[in-house]
Amino acid sequence: MIDGLRAFLAVFEGQSLSKAADKLSLTQSAVSRRIQQLEVTLGGALFDRSSKPLKPTPSAHRIHARSWELLRNAEELFALANVESEPTGTLRLGVTHAIGDVVSLSLLTRLKTEFPALDVQLCSDWTAGLLQKIDAAQVDAAVVMFAAGVRPPAYLEVRSLATLHAVVIQSRKAPAFTGSATLAGLSGQNWILNAKGCGYRDAFVREMHSRGVDMRICVESQSIDEQLRFIASGLGLGLISREFLYHGTGKYEVSIVDVQDFLQPISLCLVHVNGLGSLTKTLDAMTATINETLSRLAQDNTSR
Repeated sequence: MIDGLRAFLAVFEGQSLSKAADKLSLTQSAVSRRIQQLEVTLGGALFDRSSKPLKPTPSAHRIHARSWELLRNAEELFALANVESEPTGTLRLGVTHAIGDVVSLSLLTRLKTEFPALDVQLCSDWTAGLLQKIDAAQVDAAVVMFAAGVRPPAYLEVRSLATLHAVVIQSRKAPAFTGSATLAGLSGQNWILNAKGCGYRDAFVREMHSRGVDMRICVESQSIDEQLRFIASGLGLGLISREFLYHGTGKYEVSIVDVQDFLQPISLCLVHVNGLGSLTKTLDAMTATINETLSRLAQDNTSR
């Protein structure tokens, strides 16, 4: 039907089978067959073939008024599945709470700059929640974190972006430790942590419990800014990615506790399912943006 509409429009506007054939790079008989098939599909004649030049029927005039819109919509529909097409429509992007404050603005700015026809719906959740949203087809792609030893679901395409490192932090003004420490030595301390569902938080709690270390989790919060404020006030210890520690936190007096037997690498990944179609082009832009952000943060941390 789409090929028939293209043939119909070419004949209607050129008022000639030969002109339509040249425009479409077809033979006149091929153009005629496409129009005949379209007439069968629509259930009525489109041209008075007894007249020269061809004279459109009254129905043809009404159909012509709608055909361009239909073709344009059809071409946009075909483009959605084509990985070479420019991204249009809506990208539903998830970002884990742990780094949302750090990368969300840069991601949105880059995507809107490179793909102005694209709308972006941004949602935040912990990694487990974002994986569930991808599985339920509520999110197209997500920036997530996996603790060491945790494998992403096999059905996902995974781009490894960076290896981050979780560190224990404390108030600089009222430190609980002035020298090095061990995990066992952290027993009995108050903790201010991400809420359940954060991968590296849950892995850390499991590790502490497996060693018999008593943890008093006195605050659970989705806001990194809020956690840092509480930790700086001396309410307890916290856990954060070292690479993101100083992002926008200059006003908070916190320091890293040197825990000698603690090493928790975290994999930062961009995950998505197959079949993104034209949205596939956004993946390179998102990867580049996050890598640039991490590089800038590394320079900032080195300068400190």
